[in-house]
Amino acid sequence: MNEATDQTINHQEMLDRKVMDFTFEQLDRELPDLCRRARAHIQGLAQWFVDRDEVIEIAMICAILGEPLLLLGPPGTAKSQLCSRFAESLHLSSSQRFEYLLTPFTEPSELFGPVDFDALKQGRFVRRHQGMLTHVKVAFLDEVFRANSAILNSLLSLLNEGKYFEDGQAHQAELSIIFAAANQLPNDQTLTALSDRFILKVPVHHTHQTHWDELLHKGLEAEGHKANQLAPWQNGPLQFFDLLKIRRYLQLSFSMEASNQQIRDRIFPPEVMALWRRILSALELDLNLYVSDRKIIRLYRLFRTRALLHGRATVQRDDLYLLRYLAQRPNEHTFVSERVDRMLQLSNLEA
Repeated sequence: MNEATDQTINHQEMLDRKVMDFTFEQLDRELPDLCRRARAHIQGLAQWFVDRDEVIEIAMICAILGEPLLLLGPPGTAKSQLCSRFAESLHLSSSQRFEYLLTPFTEPSELFGPVDFDALKQGRFVRRHQGMLTHVKVAFLDEVFRANSAILNSLLSLLNEGKYFEDGQAHQAELSIIFAAANQLPNDQTLTALSDRFILKVPVHHTHQTHWDELLHKGLEAEGHKANQLAPWQNGPLQFFDLLKIRRYLQLSFSMEASNQQIRDRIFPPEVMALWRRILSALELDLNLYVSDRKIIRLYRLFRTRALLHGRATVQRDDLYLLRYLAQRPNEHTFVSERVDRMLQLSNLEA
């Protein structure tokens, strides 16, 4: 690691600590501008893809919260490219981004760093982490369900608690945003726990049947960028530190909502809450969808973040569309999304 890279990492660590010093009032004043730039960031990034606006918006929502996101789709649907460009757009150096294609033969050292043999001679099992999965800001894991058992448990702890274990001790990872991709959800029951760590599982389909001309245009445009070593999607209007500010605002807001029912009812109206519960009950009873208590809390955070991103302090029915992406088994998405859409449409007619 060279001196310039080291200085960049130290500067980023200083910014990460600084965000914790902001008060709710300070962040509240900045919030309209932060959300405006977040929306502009989504629009700016979407122009380099075909029919991926919604996927990029969901990626932004998950990135703000630090919520893992899983993209599902066949090869050649730009899943990897979308995640890579999203990471590049946040003004982060390459040393703060990590990408890896998992296979059944991927070794832990490829993700978590090689063993430090100097420490091993002293009886300590530690790794050299710099630039590896646990010590970057944004990561993308392709073919995530191909991870072997040697990696699986480590990923579970990292996705659920943001922690990794080393030399008998738990450590907090620096990793802040994690995207993953797979061709489809697994049938293997041993991978159910890993799959469940991703609350939202968003299908990404081919676009050539509906956007032929636009697809050719964007594809040839990308070839031009590659030939000329250009990356115009980099350095978007929202920086990683701005994203952390929104996250901190939400954390402070959630704390107030937890202690004050009136605030919570104003932000998440009872009629919208009741609709959310009806939809979840229907998914549980009719489709045998498993919804844990942990998932309820994380969904609440996702709805709040979408509302905020759209410039609203109040959650609306439309924000509940994220429930479309709760599928847990292969080929289940169509049934889940149709049921959610039908119930949302019916509630809008009744309103």
